[in-house]
Amino acid sequence: MKTTIFTTPIFSPLLRLVSNSMMNLAGWKVDGTPPNLSKYVIIGAPHTSNWDFILFLGVVFRLKIDPNYMGKVELFRSPIGWFFY
Repeated sequence: MKTTIFTTPIFSPLLRLVSNSMMNLAGWKVDGTPPNLSKYVIIGAPHTSNWDFILFLGVVFRLKIDPNYMGKVELFRSPIGWFFY
């Protein structure tokens, strides 16, 4: 299994704490749980702003899932492109 920010033993709980705190302060609530399946698709739509990815991270950390996602090539060429890989 590839180690990502979602599965790193030390970094992931820290990001989860920050994410949960920020979502609570913003008044956002995650309702539900991930399905009990080996593979599934979660679709977030409509994509209305660049903040959608930040909210996606909040939901992912709250639900403790290890996602795969698609992004346009410019996202990975940016100065923080390493983060998105």
